[in-house]
Amino acid sequence: MRAVLDEILEVEFLGDEDTGYPTGGFLAWAFERLGVTDPDRVVHLFGGAVKRGITVDIRPETNPTHCCDAAHTPIESDSVEWVMSDPPVSELFNQAFYGIPTKVPTEFEIMKEARRILKVGGCFGMIQPAVPEDIPGLVREKTYAFTTGAPRFVCGWHLLRRV
Repeated sequence: MRAVLDEILEVEFLGDEDTGYPTGGFLAWAFERLGVTDPDRVVHLFGGAVKRGITVDIRPETNPTHCCDAAHTPIESDSVEWVMSDPPVSELFNQAFYGIPTKVPTEFEIMKEARRILKVGGCFGMIQPAVPEDIPGLVREKTYAFTTGAPRFVCGWHLLRRV
């Protein structure tokens, strides 16, 4: 049986309004694990606050590269090497923090879209409280745990690869 948790990070990543991801060096840490060589070519699903890369967000005021549902992007199939995602954890969270009364795509829908746009061998990094199940064509390689801000939630960051 394979271990579910591969590594517990000793650092605490706090929320960062400037990137939409945790701070404390999170993006550099994630890019290293994904093998990113060009941050401008990383697709960020739910990434309206991200300042660099290809951003996808449903909120037009964030000026994303693609203003659309993260589970249904106009990005060409099998075209990118890296995808990252930090989705709202629920519709209630989506409404309370972003003021968006829309349905939040499920973990499965997000993974299907990442699989669709990734080239074979490409990597997907996803912040998600639950460990995702493998889906055909997208296999989890590692899971890391870290804490974020108050009230000190423990999150998982999952590295998946398109096969």
